[in-house]
Amino acid sequence: MNPLDVQMILFGADVRKGLLQEMGFQKEPHPQGIGSSLYRREGVLLHSTGLWVEGVYYLRPREAFYRLVHPLIPPEEPPPEARIPRAEGGKALRPFVLWYEAQVERLAPGHRQRALKGLTRSAQRSLEAWRFWMGDS
Repeated sequence: MNPLDVQMILFGADVRKGLLQEMGFQKEPHPQGIGSSLYRREGVLLHSTGLWVEGVYYLRPREAFYRLVHPLIPPEEPPPEARIPRAEGGKALRPFVLWYEAQVERLAPGHRQRALKGLTRSAQRSLEAWRFWMGDS
């Protein structure tokens, strides 16, 4: 199971609540005028299909990680040779996600637990993996 299945859905719940902008993310329209907005913060780019943090990119549709100097903006595709092992990618993104989750709790106590109750069925299958990855096991 993939903990980022859960995290990406949680990012969406946080966008709807306005939390990313409260954390200093800048909302930008997609440069091609397609799909969902982009959220940027120093060293981070978030889109509904991916997360780039300081050189590591998670591409949600492929559930794959890539080492990239600059973030991609969907529908750009990363080069296959940039792919890195899942364990390496997850380890690289985890500090950002831990920081991010602490900010969610600070800004909106109780919001995360409510969002977890609203997970899709497919994401619910990864909830235990997400909790373990977050250190809640």
